[in-house]
Amino acid sequence: MTQLPEVSKQGAVEGYSFSREDDYKFAKLMDWKCPAGCEHEKCNHVPNFNGDDFFEVRKLMAAKGWESQDRITQSGWGEKVGFSIWFKKWYPKMGFPFCGHAHVDDLDFIPEATLAAAFAALEVCEEGLKHPYCVEHGVK
Repeated sequence: MTQLPEVSKQGAVEGYSFSREDDYKFAKLMDWKCPAGCEHEKCNHVPNFNGDDFFEVRKLMAAKGWESQDRITQSGWGEKVGFSIWFKKWYPKMGFPFCGHAHVDDLDFIPEATLAAAFAALEVCEEGLKHPYCVEHGVK
């Protein structure tokens, strides 16, 4: 079983931020290959998935069959504008999709929410039928 970053399945994750180690972990899970041909799994070319390269998370997940959806809206956030993102992958034999979801009420944390949703999706997929459907993370 892959060791995924510690995140709460209960919702908000106060003060949680991803480290460079999480970038390396995600690259390994995605079978990311260094464009410069480096063989070391912690090469300097690994994208900063929880920073400027967060859109790369969506591209890598799509290549593995995960559909992503996001929403920026004030609806449900009171006076604030919030961001929500989902990764879903349908498993016809089981009759339902696996889903990872994350949300933030501070748009500066969109990269962290994107990576949290990806890890959540991979976690629920790995756990399979033990906890079907969706793992949700709030990132603050």
